[in-house]
Amino acid sequence: MKKQMKFQKIVCLVNLITAAVAFFFSLGLLTDIYKLLFAVGIPGNKLYKEMQPFNKDLVRRCIIMIVLAASLFVTRTQIRRRYYISNYIMLSASALANLTFSLISIFKILGYRHRFLTEVNFELWRSRLEELPDLPYTESTLWLDLNIAVLSLVIVASLLLVANLVWKIKMMKFEDRLLSGEIKPGDLQSEV
Repeated sequence: MKKQMKFQKIVCLVNLITAAVAFFFSLGLLTDIYKLLFAVGIPGNKLYKEMQPFNKDLVRRCIIMIVLAASLFVTRTQIRRRYYISNYIMLSASALANLTFSLISIFKILGYRHRFLTEVNFELWRSRLEELPDLPYTESTLWLDLNIAVLSLVIVASLLLVANLVWKIKMMKFEDRLLSGEIKPGDLQSEV
């Protein structure tokens, strides 16, 4: 029981931290792509503007993930020995939202990353640098890749949250059986 309670605290905290980190990284998503605004007349330069609505949605989704993760602490999910309905609801909502939002965002970012690498004419852009040496230039997808990595961590944290829920349910059922006399205290190690 003590191991599960420690795991529960850690998982709830990790869930909140990964949601917050995802939020901060979502703010920097378009950092490298921003340079496309200055690449006037180069195929693919409109990608930055096309990504803006997605970036706004990603920031909103990350805020929702933070609020749901914080709600785990409001409902005291991280320290409850027995879960109430509110704990089940908030834990399920947090895990489901994190998984859904992260998977959708990863696939969209991968699509935009592919478009950036295939639609932008980097040769023409580089040749323009000879004429205008102060023109910003990048082929980097670092911020897109970092966002994919962070959202993947959010998925892992959410799966740990689900694993914690399964473990908690098993522990609560075992405790109920123990209290009802179905099993003896000596069977404690064999059951859990």
